[in-house]
Amino acid sequence: MSTTDAKPKAKKFEFTPIGYDKLKPASTSDPIPNDPGMSPTAIRRNQINADDLSDTEEDYPPSKRRRISINDTIGSLAILNEEDQEDTSEFDATLPKIQPLTEENESKRNLIVELNENVMSSKPLKQQQSELNTLKRENHILRMKIKSFYSLFNGSDINMAKNIDLLDEINKWKHKCSNLNKEFKELKLKYDEVNLNEENQPQKDQEEESHESSIQEREALREELNETKLELKRIHDHLETLTKERSEKEVEWNQLLRGYESEKNTMHSEMDKLQSLLITKETTLNELKKQIDSLLSELNVGGETKLAYDDKISSLRIDTERQEKEIKELKNKCSEWEKLNTDLEMKSKNLNDDLRDIEMQLEQSKKEMHEKLSSRERQFQNEHDDNLELINLQKKQIIDLETKLTKLSEDASNVDELEKTTKESLNEYRKKYEEERSKNRDLTNRLDLMEAREAKGSNWKTQYEHIQKDNLDLQSSLKTLNVLNTDLTKKLRDLSKRLNELEIVNDRLTEERNKLSDTVTSLNNKSEESELQITKLEEELDSIKNDHKEEILKFNEQLEQKTSELTKATNQIKTLQKQLFDNIKNSTESKTSEDALQKRYKQIKKLQTELDDVTLKLQLEEENHRKILNSKIRELDNKYSTQTEDLNDQVRLLKKERSFLQAELQKGKEELNALKATQGKEVNDWIKKYNALNAENSSLLNEQNSSTRSLRNQLLGSLEENKDLLGRIEILQSEKLSLQDQVEKLSKSKDAYKETLKSTVSNLNYATRELDTYKRSRGESETSYLDSDESRLLSERYQTMQQKLLNRIEDLEKENITLERRLQERSRNISAINNPDDSLISQDKIDYYKLKFNMEVQQNNDLKVQLDYLNLVLKRIARNDRLNYMKVKDDIEFDNYRGDWNPYNDFNRYPRSRRRLKFKTVALVVLASIRMKMTANKHKWNDKRKRYLERKITLNEDHRSW
Repeated sequence: MSTTDAKPKAKKFEFTPIGYDKLKPASTSDPIPNDPGMSPTAIRRNQINADDLSDTEEDYPPSKRRRISINDTIGSLAILNEEDQEDTSEFDATLPKIQPLTEENESKRNLIVELNENVMSSKPLKQQQSELNTLKRENHILRMKIKSFYSLFNGSDINMAKNIDLLDEINKWKHKCSNLNKEFKELKLKYDEVNLNEENQPQKDQEEESHESSIQEREALREELNETKLELKRIHDHLETLTKERSEKEVEWNQLLRGYESEKNTMHSEMDKLQSLLITKETTLNELKKQIDSLLSELNVGGETKLAYDDKISSLRIDTERQEKEIKELKNKCSEWEKLNTDLEMKSKNLNDDLRDIEMQLEQSKKEMHEKLSSRERQFQNEHDDNLELINLQKKQIIDLETKLTKLSEDASNVDELEKTTKESLNEYRKKYEEERSKNRDLTNRLDLMEAREAKGSNWKTQYEHIQKDNLDLQSSLKTLNVLNTDLTKKLRDLSKRLNELEIVNDRLTEERNKLSDTVTSLNNKSEESELQITKLEEELDSIKNDHKEEILKFNEQLEQKTSELTKATNQIKTLQKQLFDNIKNSTESKTSEDALQKRYKQIKKLQTELDDVTLKLQLEEENHRKILNSKIRELDNKYSTQTEDLNDQVRLLKKERSFLQAELQKGKEELNALKATQGKEVNDWIKKYNALNAENSSLLNEQNSSTRSLRNQLLGSLEENKDLLGRIEILQSEKLSLQDQVEKLSKSKDAYKETLKSTVSNLNYATRELDTYKRSRGESETSYLDSDESRLLSERYQTMQQKLLNRIEDLEKENITLERRLQERSRNISAINNPDDSLISQDKIDYYKLKFNMEVQQNNDLKVQLDYLNLVLKRIARNDRLNYMKVKDDIEFDNYRGDWNPYNDFNRYPRSRRRLKFKTVALVVLASIRMKMTANKHKWNDKRKRYLERKITLNEDHRSW
């Protein structure tokens, strides 16, 4: 291989500390592609850099490149995410992936795939060392966990007790399951015997019976079919009748609507005629009014005689009145027609609503009928399908019975073989069970001895506790007697106080009674005064009415005089009018008479106006006088009514108060009499009770003195027994220490078992690896390998070793479970003997140990994550080192590389301006910092809580328990 070929290949290799990020394509001899968005200066700079590279490649060896951006180290982790997704941690998943570099050497052979095949066997010594270190670390972590668990379980063995209870329940259920299987087998045998007896009978009888039952079912189904058909016919007939009724009703409704429309049209025409008549009448009225106005104007001007004008005016007035009456009648008719029209419209609306309701009812009935029909058809089809299924089931049952017979004969032979195999396996299990039983008997004997000694100690303690309880009960009874004595004395004092209070109350009641009698007398006086005031007011009212009556009579007389004067004046006016008309008739030709007439006519008008004014004034005065009189009368009535009502209310209230006070007085008297009667009885009863309690107290004191003497004697005896018990307890504690040493030894043996387990597992793994490697190496000649005796021997050895190891693991697991149970039971008994009060652990201790345990678990998890990540990184670095070494060995000559190396060879290759950081990288850095802050805060909070709980527990206890 020439140096010129090696140099460009070496230049394209890039070293990264974590992973290998794809090889760069295309050699540097190719021109650097220019982006279309680049400026001309940048393009020129790239061309210069390319020329420099081509010159320097020949003179100097390749040099180490400077990183373009910070993201290159992060981008090299892409291999970790792509190749081993299962091994990577959550920390790796948060790291971003950077796009691969464009310049890669695709022509170079990639050795990662080849190295992946034999990674484990590349460095066996280092691998073994790393595995040993990891195993030691795991062992240390497990020991720490076990210690923490022991510290927890010494206080409260809740979880282990639950687990043991669950295991016992599992064993019970297993026994139940085995018993049920036995019963099931017995029932199966009985069922087989019954089937065999039934099969021996002739099958023809069965077929005949089945046919008879099917015939009966068929006849019943036919009857149901006929019934359903009849119901369907009835439903169809009912539908037809409903449709006919609907058509008839539709015809009737159409006729009614047509009649109503014709009546409506006639009404509208009549209404139009009446409106036209009204218009004509109104025009005629207006014309007549105009004529009247014209005639009046002519009257004023003069021209014709007065009589002719009066006749015309009267005739015109009569015509106008007549026309007004006709107009009113026409308007009344119009209103009546409008009312009729509205009534008819309302009737038409109601008829339409009725029609719609009937149509809706018909549609609903149709739907119901269709639904019934469809349901009947479905029922018929379902029944038909059920019958077919029954027939098919009967046929299948016959076939199944035939197949069962054949299977039973085969099963009998299989059962015999299974019985033989099960008997052999049972014998083996029995042997193993007897061996384990003999081992466990020694431990059980020791534990039983310890339990018996502990039980004796507990019995002595219980007896001592019973004596102490009896003493406490006697002291409590003494206290209760003293309390009763004090209560009796208190009650006697209370009774005396109560009597004094009742006497005071009696005095108060007598005083109140005297006061009430005084108030009653005063109220009676007030009521008499009020009655006198009422009589005075009534007299005043009568006097006011009499005075006003005189005024009204005077006013009426004045009115009559004025009315008589008015009548006289009207008579004079009439006489004057007659004289005027007579004068007009006698002297029609003279103009002077006409002027006089007009003057007189004017005078008459003035007089009429004056008369009208006087009458109006009189009427107004009358009305005003009447209003004033009515208002005065109303005011007086209101005053009188309010005063009377107030007085009546006061009288009622006084009567009520009087009756209430009388009732209270009677009650007070009755209570006084009852209290006087009961007081003597209560005092006598309390004295008797007091004497009886004194006698009881003295007897109890005597009994107590005797019992205290006996208890003192018992206490002295129990103290001596306690001394003996303390000596025994010391002996038991020494035995306990020895047993604790044994427990520690057992735990150590347990750790040794675990280590042996791990070693066996590692041996197994090693053996499997060697087998795999052996198979791979001998993969080409599989047929010859399988046939060879060596391969068979190896496979047999491997299988035997595997079985032995598995059996050993099972035995160790069983021993571990039994030892853990014994340890738990032992720790329970020891804790119950030593400190019965410690079984009730405070909530603070529970919280403290929980928090401590959770913190340690979190710390262990974090360390595991870090270890996994670092192991992964180290693996990738080692892999890249191997790749680099092989590349250097194959492609680069060491002497040329050492002679021609220049650290500043590729300085002008990179641009001066660096790329900007991506948003994703910055966001991930921010997210990581936020997470770190949150975890730090949580850790601080947990530490503070832990310290607080420690202080709290120290205050509650005399010594520290951690």
